[in-house]
Amino acid sequence: MAGIIINHQLLRGTHSQAGELSFMNLADHTSTSENLLGFSGSAVRMIEACAHQLGLADINDGYSVFEAIEAGDSRVLPIFEKYCATIATMMLNIQSVIDIQRFVIGGGISAQPLVVSGITNAFHKILTNLPLLGKQLQIPEILTAHFKSDANLYGALYNLLIELDVAA
Repeated sequence: MAGIIINHQLLRGTHSQAGELSFMNLADHTSTSENLLGFSGSAVRMIEACAHQLGLADINDGYSVFEAIEAGDSRVLPIFEKYCATIATMMLNIQSVIDIQRFVIGGGISAQPLVVSGITNAFHKILTNLPLLGKQLQIPEILTAHFKSDANLYGALYNLLIELDVAA
């Protein structure tokens, strides 16, 4: 799920489904839901996979997972790098269609500075490995949301206030 802001307005789409990035398919076929971005690009699933590799009792222990990632633990680094590459690929696809100024990462994962740098590095790697793209596409800014894990709540409130004609 994402929000697409164009000219300071939330893009809703014809069927109010704009920004449903979880439904994007990054594979060459759609035979299973695991090929959808909601699975392959899920921060929760990445944390769970890393926690499993580390043998953690709590598979949702993101703090321990990121400690291991920061330490360069070879058991989890490839999982994290694959996650970053998946998100960078999604961003590249969006960038090639609508040429946006920035991507802003929110949610609980945004509290980890490694996420933005990892995704940015993965995006640069794609452009380096594909010189045609590297010469043609401008990399957008990739930033952490100001309100981090509360960004969706503030966005929902702001949208409600606009609809009620309270926000100016």
